[in-house]
This record gives sequence, structure tokens and C-alpha cells, in this order.
Amino acid sequence: MRNLLLLSSLFCLLISCSKQNNLKPLDLRSYGAEVTIMAPENSEVKKVEGFITDITVRKDSTYEIQIFLSEKTNDDIAAVTKGQLELVKENPFFSKILKEETDGFLYENQLDGASNFGFRRIVLSGNQEIIFQNALLGTYSKEQAESMYEAVKQKK
Repeated sequence: MRNLLLLSSLFCLLISCSKQNNLKPLDLRSYGAEVTIMAPENSEVKKVEGFITDITVRKDSTYEIQIFLSEKTNDDIAAVTKGQLELVKENPFFSKILKEETDGFLYENQLDGASNFGFRRIVLSGNQEIIFQNALLGTYSKEQAESMYEAVKQKK
């Protein structure tokens, strides 16, 4: 039994790594964001401009990231992250925070006993505040949310 559990865990890890390896750098400067993220090859990118610019990067129902660009109003990334955390916690379906960092977090929502996972990651670049999150209309597993969260992590 222990060997079966070990083998199934190894199999899941290999699948997760192979999915992560299929991600390629996607430079978003041509869309107005001074960042590069990891995205599946041939991802569809859409931009909607307004008071806040909304860039959506989508490959399929397992990878859909929304990126919101606005003028930076605060140089304290922890304060911006805290504000995003408060917004997420206001959702009546909010369940818990799974991971919290200075520049982002992973969380769980629950509706009728079903879990849906999401994330927020914040980047302050030049005069821009950039907020990455999962698409709000999608349903994501913990692994999908974690993968997208890591895909938008900026190299330092």
C-alpha cells in the first residue's frame, strides 16, 4: 500500500512538472505591462483599456490569468497585498488562505461543499501597480491555482 501511494505521488509530481515545463516566457511589454510571465505556448492575449487596463492571458480552461494595470498609488507592496487580501476575504464563499507572501497569496473559496482555488500576486513596477489573479469566471483546482501563481512570479 505504501509503495502504491509513493508511486501515485511520484506520478502526480511528474505530471505537474511536465505541465510547468510546457510554459514559456511571455513578455507583456507590448500590452503595456512591464513584466514577463510564464504561459503556455500560443496563449491567447486580450487587452481591454479603461481606467484600469485588463489583460487576459488564456490557453484553455486550466490556464486563464487576468492582469490589472493601474497607476501606482502606494510604494508599499505589503500594504497593496493586504488590501487585495481584504477584498478576497469579503467574498461570502471565502474559506481560507493557503499561502501568504509579501507580494501575493493563494486562497480557497467553498460553495456547496465544492472548493475553488484562486490567487493574487502584486508587482509594483515603475509607476504601475500590476495585479495578477485567476480569471474570476473559471473554476480551478489547487494545483492549477498554484501553477498560475508561480507562473506570474517575477524573477529578482
